[in-house]
Amino acid sequence: MKTYVGVVLTKPDGSVLVQLRDDNPNIDYPNQWSTIGGLKEKYETSTIAALRELEEETGHRVVEGELRPLIEDTFEKPGGERVKRIVYLGPYDGKQQINTNEGQEIRFLSQGELESLPNIINIDLPLLKKASEIALSTTDVEREN
Repeated sequence: MKTYVGVVLTKPDGSVLVQLRDDNPNIDYPNQWSTIGGLKEKYETSTIAALRELEEETGHRVVEGELRPLIEDTFEKPGGERVKRIVYLGPYDGKQQINTNEGQEIRFLSQGELESLPNIINIDLPLLKKASEIALSTTDVEREN
């Protein structure tokens, strides 16, 4: 079974980083908003793969110790293939620029903006909302530690 890994970067205001996927009919979920991520290579740990995907797609670097697990589950892609999904939560440092190296657009969205998107991948919305709620409930002291 293939493993999809992702990272949701958050800001203290609860906004989360999402990507508008390419509008290419040959990819899964074309022209839909999703988490940042991709497939794990066989030789990688899931954490290292998630860090690689984040840097490849956005240019943003996060230290491995700053990531924490958000969700681990399996889902069925269009066409029926089952995929393991491991997504991590990470804080945005407010310093590094976020680039759109893959997809049409990458930006931070509030929970309200997420809920109003007509083209968000349905399995991603609950975990993005969860990430937003965690960011909002994290204190400044917890962020510094």
